[in-house]
Amino acid sequence: MNGKAIATRKPDSGADRPYGTDLEKGGHPFTGGDAADLSAPPFTFDAVPFTPGSLKAVAYAKGKIAATQTIYTPGTPTGLKLSLDDQGVPLKADGADAVFVRATLIDSAGHPVYTNTADLDKTIHFSISGPAVIVSPNERQTEAGIASILIQATTQKGKLVIKASATGLKSATLTYNLQ
Repeated sequence: MNGKAIATRKPDSGADRPYGTDLEKGGHPFTGGDAADLSAPPFTFDAVPFTPGSLKAVAYAKGKIAATQTIYTPGTPTGLKLSLDDQGVPLKADGADAVFVRATLIDSAGHPVYTNTADLDKTIHFSISGPAVIVSPNERQTEAGIASILIQATTQKGKLVIKASATGLKSATLTYNLQ
């Protein structure tokens, strides 16, 4: 947390047993067990105190770093970031392909601001130029810091330019080559 190690854990390996939220009737909270059938069991960290800043997880395999993940405490939303959710499969100019485009609220450092605070909800206006059309409403309200639209390719190949804007935020543009 903020550059200081706070805990080291091995994969969860507790006993399998029924668990759930109905604790008064015998349900159990998650205890680090119930992972016997998983190929890669999770790692559970209990009682991590909240401190603003960064939280970094480092995974080791055979003594070497295998993966890292860092999350940050977000600031106030100042802009938007666009992403096209093609799941690694390029959008085709076949008149049928469709994908979601997402606008995510970001802070001044570019970190996503996933919030459900009503006073931070924003109406996002989307526009597109090039060989695709927006098939959902072009204005969407953010939910948990994200607003999504659905776009559909036409039968023409070429460059798509997707824009998102909202009052009081820096707008975002995404360019995509439709094949």
